[in-house]
Amino acid sequence: MKLIQIEDLLQKGNNILLYQEEVEDYYQLLSEKYKCILLREPTPLKYNLQKCVKCVSNEEDEVINKLNQPELRDKLLEELGDDILIIFFNHFQVLTWRSAHTLHTLWQSGQVLFFCSFNYHFKQEIYKFYQTFTLINKEEYEKDTGKNEINITYPLYLVVGILIFLAYLRSASTAAIATMLLGAAWFSFLMVRSMMYVGGKV
Repeated sequence: MKLIQIEDLLQKGNNILLYQEEVEDYYQLLSEKYKCILLREPTPLKYNLQKCVKCVSNEEDEVINKLNQPELRDKLLEELGDDILIIFFNHFQVLTWRSAHTLHTLWQSGQVLFFCSFNYHFKQEIYKFYQTFTLINKEEYEKDTGKNEINITYPLYLVVGILIFLAYLRSASTAAIATMLLGAAWFSFLMVRSMMYVGGKV
């Protein structure tokens, strides 16, 4: 995606996410026009918040280092005023629920945006924060993870189960119809369950 399109997304208040890319190059380009800070890693959170406050504040380091995380968050927003800070870091996937929640509240303030990258799957617990991002190279991510693949495994198992059911009916003895139907249904169920246990994607 071109830089102009990225800037348009940022101006609309969208966070930016990259797959299998580093954020440093984008930081170099955007820091010429916007207030930005490069953290590289999202943790430890308190240390990163201290760096952010120092970036936008003239407060003494000794004072900043005594603040806890909520105080650092409030101090950052206070110092920003009407300005917007773009925070860059890699390894989005290492975020925990607590750190993602804190960063999410910063984004909700309208004064902080995030430009991040990830290399691996991340935990479900940070999905709410992930939803605030626009994945730039979505096609590459879907290609690597197979998100565009249509999983036909279970429909295929169902069709095979029906065929087994019909085959059983044809080959079963001419005993009572009820017994035959029950046996066919049970046999096809066992076969489908076995395929689901052993098989994977088709």
